[in-house]
Amino acid sequence: MDFELSEEQKSMIALTRDFCKREVDVKHMQELADRAQLAKNVQELRDNMPWDLIEKLHDVGLRQLCIPERYGGGGVDWVTRVLVAEEAGHSGGGQFARLITIPWKACTDVATCAGKELQDWFFPQFMESRKMFASGAISEPEGMTDISLPYDEPGVALRTLAVKDGDEWVINGDKMFCTAGGVDSFIVLTVRTDKGGPVTKSASQFLVSTDNPGIEMEVNHFIGGDITGNVQIHFTDFRVPEFRLMGKLNQAMSVMPTRLASKLVHFATLLGWSQRLFEGMVDYAKQRVQGGKPIFQHPNIAAMLGEAGANLEALRALMYRAAWEYRDDTAVMNPLWGIYCNYSYKKMALRLCELADEIYAGVGASRDMPLDGYVRNLFGMLHGGSTMNLNCIKAGKLLCVVP
Repeated sequence: MDFELSEEQKSMIALTRDFCKREVDVKHMQELADRAQLAKNVQELRDNMPWDLIEKLHDVGLRQLCIPERYGGGGVDWVTRVLVAEEAGHSGGGQFARLITIPWKACTDVATCAGKELQDWFFPQFMESRKMFASGAISEPEGMTDISLPYDEPGVALRTLAVKDGDEWVINGDKMFCTAGGVDSFIVLTVRTDKGGPVTKSASQFLVSTDNPGIEMEVNHFIGGDITGNVQIHFTDFRVPEFRLMGKLNQAMSVMPTRLASKLVHFATLLGWSQRLFEGMVDYAKQRVQGGKPIFQHPNIAAMLGEAGANLEALRALMYRAAWEYRDDTAVMNPLWGIYCNYSYKKMALRLCELADEIYAGVGASRDMPLDGYVRNLFGMLHGGSTMNLNCIKAGKLLCVVP
């Protein structure tokens, strides 16, 4: 097995590291994220965005890495995506890295699920715009667990409904927990297109424009979240052209596990952020003197540092393996690897917070210490792509059906 990185991968990592060193103020990124959680409306979210930084990301090519080469994008493989996302989380902090990976995931969804006509329409717009944002909306106020597992009783869950009207679809309903929805130009929207059928045979995806009439957004106020903010979305007679349908009608659930698995790039950013936190813990243990010697010389502290390092390396190995498994980048990838990473990141991060709290002791709770933004962001991420328990249930079911 060859663990050597390619020259292109080394170059991408170096580009990301140099960009962060030159352009990113990690403390300011966290301040922007905190402001976003206090925004009263969508306009305040948009005004809070560091659009100049996003334009610079576009200029160096980092925003476009997941767009197919035929449209002028990077077209990089999954391993390279994970490596770059991890470096962005490490060098620029998790808040900065999410500014890259949120649109990455939406572009990946379009690249793997949409037809050529829709790709020909969308990707040139993204390439031309230096600050276009896009994300996805799946969860709803009712029955999110039903969608995630899914429970497949006819008519339950996924109540946002699209009804065909000529060459358009008319959408009515509510979505919740839409990260970046308030600053998006486009949203990959999952809705029901068969009112009475089981959810696995009744859901479709559309690429919708947020400047269309019939859309209203309400800001969610979390204790910790992204610079982009998070919104609930209300659709009232919202119209979308037929050609914006992504994939086959009523077949969205056949690719939904892959869409959720593609959150791997998000967890890679948080792996990098976790590594940054861990390195801060090591530095503190070297500098903090207790009992006449640096605390890393105390066996209990050394043991905690060793555990944290081992957990991080295990998660890194899993993420790299998952990225390698997804190297073909198709619409139907084995979702098990993404589910494993989703579960394992959260478990590792929770334990890392416990260990950091022990090592930093009382000062760890200070708003000036690195645990502050990390802990609050983690709490908001625990439900993302399903909780740890739901991920275990999904994995267990898939183990019985996936060869």
